Amino acid sequence: MSLDPLKLTDIVATGLNKKSTAYASINYVPTEAAKVYWEIYTPGTSFNGAATSSNLVTDSSTPTGTGPTPVGGTLVYRSEEDRTARMNFTSKWDGLCGIQGGCTRTYAFNEKMSDGTTCAETGGCTQTFNYGAPMPDGNYVYVLWAEIPYNGKYLNAVGGNGTPSFTANTTCSGQNNEINGQCFTGVKTQNYSVGQIAIERGLVDITIQPVSYSTVGS
Repeated sequence: MSLDPLKLTDIVATGLNKKSTAYASINYVPTEAAKVYWEIYTPGTSFNGAATSSNLVTDSSTPTGTGPTPVGGTLVYRSEEDRTARMNFTSKWDGLCGIQGGCTRTYAFNEKMSDGTTCAETGGCTQTFNYGAPMPDGNYVYVLWAEIPYNGKYLNAVGGNGTPSFTANTTCSGQNNEINGQCFTGVKTQNYSVGQIAIERGLVDITIQPVSYSTVGS
C-alpha cells in the first residue's frame, strides 16, 4: 500500500487568445498546504521520465523545487506559490518571457517563425526574446507539481542503517547513505502534471467604422 498524502487535483489549463483576458492560467486544488511550482516551456518540449514512478520524483536529495529534465525545449516562465489545503487556486501567465536573461525558441526546418518568415536552416533556427517581451503563438508545454519542504533532512530506515532519523537545519549531501531513495528534504507529489497551454493572439484586428457626412449652414 502506498502513501500519497500530497496531490494536485481538478487541474484545468486555459490558454490565452484574442478573446480572453490578458492571461493564460491553470487551476488546481492542493490536498495539503504546500508550495506549488509551475514551469512553462517552448512548444515541442518533452520531459525525461516525468511520468515514470521509478524516477523517484518524491526523492528530495536534489534541491527542493527541482522539476523534471526538459528535452528539446527551453524554459520561458516559472512560478512558485505557497498554497493552503483543499482550496481552488489559479496561477497565471501573461504570455511574456519571464526569464531574466531572456528566452529562446527553436524552429524546425521549413517551420514558420514569429516574424512570418520560414526557417531555412536544416539544423533549425533560434529566435531570442528579451525579458518581458511577448512570446510568439504556439502550444507551450507546462509542468506542475507541489512540495512540502522539511526544515532539515530525513533519513529512512535504509539510509539510517535500520533506524530512521531527522536532523534539523541541514540538507542531504548526496554521499554515503544520504543518496536518492534514502535521504529526503521534503514531500513531493508522486508525479508531475504535464500538458499544453496555447498562446493564440493571432493578428491584430482592424475595425473600420462607417463615415457619415452632414452639411452645416446654408
